[in-house]
Amino acid sequence: MARTERFLPADHTSFLTELDPTLRGSYSKNTGDMQSWSSNIGFNWNGTFKKHLLSVFGNWTVSEDKSNYVNLFAVGYPDNHMDDFIFEIKLTTTPSGSEAISRSMGFITQLSYSYDNKYSVDFNVSSEITSRYADHHLTPFWSLGARWNAHREKWLAGRISNLVFRATYGITGSQNSSQADAIEYYTFSRTMRPYTSFSTLGAVLSRLNNPDIKMDKDRQFRPWC
Repeated sequence: MARTERFLPADHTSFLTELDPTLRGSYSKNTGDMQSWSSNIGFNWNGTFKKHLLSVFGNWTVSEDKSNYVNLFAVGYPDNHMDDFIFEIKLTTTPSGSEAISRSMGFITQLSYSYDNKYSVDFNVSSEITSRYADHHLTPFWSLGARWNAHREKWLAGRISNLVFRATYGITGSQNSSQADAIEYYTFSRTMRPYTSFSTLGAVLSRLNNPDIKMDKDRQFRPWC
């Protein structure tokens, strides 16, 4: 549970120029809660045969995040002892808030091979599906890496204590959008009032449907030693 409150009494310096006693003193209150859960299953296997080493790793994850917040602001607290929100004379703004829910599922697999502790190759592949986007399909990412422990070569033994060459190439991704960016989104802000001509409440179109929004992808190549 998240909760923040700020009370300013009527004699606060913020109201020195306010002549209307019904507007002196203010109270801002923001309440809400966030719930999150995740579950994962993984496995790991290592096998050796003479100078060969093979490793396999895998992990599967499911998660969900929920949030709900309400923001209130009122004025009119003539007495300093009236320090509870319910004693307000009037609300200065319409209560606002937000509600969000997102779910995701992903997996990652890693395959590693090493020979004689000198040469090694790693291959990683991962994929994720998320409710943040209208296209609910797994988005794959992968990377390939190689390593050479040159200091373990016989012709360098005793000359160099540590000399390693490595290089990786792959595709990474990130989420830079909210849950509402990819779907048709309506708001009831400033429309929650009765109409004499009909009994239906109005809604305003805030965002258009955008099914083409996807994860950002970046190709990276990193050689180093």
